[in-house]
Amino acid sequence: MKFDALTALVLFLPYVLASPVGTPGGSHSHGPDPTFASHSGGSGVMSYAASPSSSDNGVPSSSGVNVAGSSAGSSPDGDTPVAAGSPSGNDDSDDDGQASSASTSPVQDDGGSGAWSASPPDVDDLRVLNYALTYEYLTTAFYENSLSRWSSQDFKAYGLDDSVYGRYQEIYEHRQEYVKFLESAITAAGLRYLDPCTYNFNYTTSVGDFVDHSEFFELTSTSMYEGALGMVSNKDYSSALGSILGVQARHSAWIQATVKGKNPWNTAFEAPLRVNQIWTTGDPFYVTCPPIGPGLPSLPAGLDQYPLFQIDTPQSIIPGDRVRIDMSEVVAINPDSIPNASSDKKLYVVYAIASKNYVEPLCAEDDEDADGYGYWVDVPSELASVGSVYVSIVQATPTEAREPGFQPNNDNSVAGPRVWMFDYDSQGRSDEGYELFKGSRTTPFAG
Repeated sequence: MKFDALTALVLFLPYVLASPVGTPGGSHSHGPDPTFASHSGGSGVMSYAASPSSSDNGVPSSSGVNVAGSSAGSSPDGDTPVAAGSPSGNDDSDDDGQASSASTSPVQDDGGSGAWSASPPDVDDLRVLNYALTYEYLTTAFYENSLSRWSSQDFKAYGLDDSVYGRYQEIYEHRQEYVKFLESAITAAGLRYLDPCTYNFNYTTSVGDFVDHSEFFELTSTSMYEGALGMVSNKDYSSALGSILGVQARHSAWIQATVKGKNPWNTAFEAPLRVNQIWTTGDPFYVTCPPIGPGLPSLPAGLDQYPLFQIDTPQSIIPGDRVRIDMSEVVAINPDSIPNASSDKKLYVVYAIASKNYVEPLCAEDDEDADGYGYWVDVPSELASVGSVYVSIVQATPTEAREPGFQPNNDNSVAGPRVWMFDYDSQGRSDEGYELFKGSRTTPFAG
């Protein structure tokens, strides 16, 4: 028997099927909240809806993905479609077809339904499921878009084994199952799940980019579910999320070991990401969204996002050396987060792995050519051969930064996280480090 979303719901969430929670007035609402704006399929718009179907080229597709003038999500010229529309049908793109920097990620006004505000049983857990669903929409759309743009022959031409394309199709199918499962779980509780957004995947311009960005999504998704498990109290939901986490960790290990020929794991433990950190990692891909975000009763309280920093020039990241950091996005979006000279707080970089965080001061450049955005930081030598590292910038007093267990939180975060990779071979020999995904809202789109 095929293991589909309904089967998963029966296995993991029997109580929600036996005793569904009604919305006010005794009725049950199913499917997306109709108050959310629909996504128009205007020129260059990549939107995702969760109704699965099959495309003509054999890649399972979701009927909501549409790029005008092409099929199965590919643009007429073969480039990544630029998601540059708004849910209302108005074009928010620049004249050159690139998504405007004014376009918003899923942090908008309250568009939730009254059923969430009524606090049904397990409502906080269900908010976590809704939050996970927003990231599953994004990652599912990423795979759908990429597997429509590149064929198995493209993968072979890049030097990958014949089986790799088919395995990626399986990962995409898993992602579709997670979407169906999370939607079903929320609907079974008598609540409305959130609509997908439109997305920009113009950062992914080659099969090599796709491999790196797929690893980015599998790593961050695994950490998202690791963090979500600490927020969920219902054992059935915990079992379901733990099951998804386990498979996504296998996805990540397969990409690292089989596709890239590197270490299949990091340290002995997985590093969790908090909700705001995941929201931030997804931000560069969002173009327009239904009204979701802080204050919405169907998502976890306190949801926010942070700017992203850049490595100033393309370079390897060498443990024991230093890198230059560009903080222009932080200055543009939230200049007050940078302490002034008279403040007792300073800027620090937190390098987070599961077993330990390393903290280094972020130092402003003091030469006469500095533009006010330039900083530098030392890369700890201990990061060699640890695999993936989540790198965040925070503000803290020197005393706070020296405390054992110091880590980013909602009060001290300034920018990030970014994902830096410190790969190693089976003998523990390390490679030079690199950034897994470099995109941000202030980075010009490729192409």
